[in-house]
Amino acid sequence: EYVIKSLFAEFAVQAEKKIEVVMAEPLEKPLSRSLQRGEDLQFDQLISSMSSVAEHCLPSLLRTLFDWYRRQNGTEDESYEYRPRSSTKSKGDEQQRERDYLLERRDLAVDFIFCLVLVEVLK
Repeated sequence: EYVIKSLFAEFAVQAEKKIEVVMAEPLEKPLSRSLQRGEDLQFDQLISSMSSVAEHCLPSLLRTLFDWYRRQNGTEDESYEYRPRSSTKSKGDEQQRERDYLLERRDLAVDFIFCLVLVEVLK
C-alpha cells in the first residue's frame, strides 16, 4: 500500500504537469504528440513502475486510478454549465468558445493519460 501511495502521489504531480503543458501548447498541436509514450522518459518510467506494482496489488491500484480520474472529471463538470448561444458574434462569444475548447482539451488530456496508464497496468 505504501508503495502505491508513493507512486501515485508522484503520478498525480507529473500528470498535472503534463496537463498544464498541453494547455499551454498551441491549440493546433495534437494531444497525442504531447502525451504519447517516449515523449517524457520520467513519466514512462513511472507508468512502468506502476505496472510492476500492479502485479501484486491490482485492485488497490485500479481503485486509486479510478478515484483520480473521477476527481479530474468532477472538478470540470461543476464549473461547466450549458448556455444557449445566440446567433450574434461578439468578442465574448469568441472568448467563451476558446475557453470551452481549452476545457475540452484538458478533459481529453485527462482521458488520454488515464487510458495510457490503464493499458500499461492491465497488460
